[in-house]
Amino acid sequence: MKRSIINIIEEAEDFPSLSIVAIRLNQLVSDPDVSLHAIGSMIENDAAMVTRVLKNVNSGYYKLSSQVTNIHQAVSLLGLKTIRNIIYSVSLLDTFTHTNNEQYANLFIRSICAGVAGDLLSEVTHQKNRSEIYLSSLLQNLGKFVFMFYLNREYINLLDEARDRAIDMFVLEKNYLKIHNGQAGTIIAEKWNLPKVVTLAIRYQYNINIIFKKTFSPEEAEIIKHAYLAGLAADIFLDWNKASRIAQFRKAYDVLVGEHNKTKADDILAAIPQLVNNLSSGFSLINIKIPELSEIFKIADEELIHSKSIYNRTYTELVASNAELKKIRNEFTLTDLHHN
Repeated sequence: MKRSIINIIEEAEDFPSLSIVAIRLNQLVSDPDVSLHAIGSMIENDAAMVTRVLKNVNSGYYKLSSQVTNIHQAVSLLGLKTIRNIIYSVSLLDTFTHTNNEQYANLFIRSICAGVAGDLLSEVTHQKNRSEIYLSSLLQNLGKFVFMFYLNREYINLLDEARDRAIDMFVLEKNYLKIHNGQAGTIIAEKWNLPKVVTLAIRYQYNINIIFKKTFSPEEAEIIKHAYLAGLAADIFLDWNKASRIAQFRKAYDVLVGEHNKTKADDILAAIPQLVNNLSSGFSLINIKIPELSEIFKIADEELIHSKSIYNRTYTELVASNAELKKIRNEFTLTDLHHN
């Protein structure tokens, strides 16, 4: 009997693990006594990781005044948690280097976009857990990487179908796979021993109202809410149904930061493309660019026109179908009367 995707993910014997550096760093980050020098020395043992980290540190995203030339300097300037987030980002990309599939690159850029959005939001709301918000936002769509790894072409076909029909992807995931990417990502997050709050943000990304029903600490609740909103922002740029997502983001943003905050929802969205493009250059993904917000608004308008066209066509087909059914009923009724 063929195993279900749920069974495969739960067993996950052949699913890639994070890099050794990322795993070790995850263990050290919760140690209050660990020194920055010890962290730098640990990372230094992986020459390839050092090169990747320094490339990111020196990208336009971090806006450092001078070039950083060694990992100890990087850790000292940016701090342990920011370096951890860079290493997680590098590890996420490297985990799937077995393929040049464009879909993986798109998923990774979506992850980076969410991370950037989470960082922007946490700056506006003055969160002390900015690093956790970035990491939770970055890894929010981990389940989609899982699906791509195990299903590949089958999952790409689902993506195409969702886009063509303008359906949210998690609906098709539930219908076809019996598990959505938040649930799949949670399984892997637990196997990877990711921080608890990151796992929670992955699990509840489609059900933000859960924070009002379950008992979370105030810090956990804020991180989950910020990651949810960051995911919405990323989907505005890299997903479909943009108009509805923009409306969702604006409404949720006002709830999160307050309607009278000087930084408006559209200000956050407008800042994302340049930041993502600056950061993606640190991952050698310079061929993938996030469009400006003005372009997104145009695409959203075009999607609405397309959706209206589909609705009108469907409505016309239903009217014609109903007319045909009435005709058939009338014919049967006349036949019955004739026989009687």
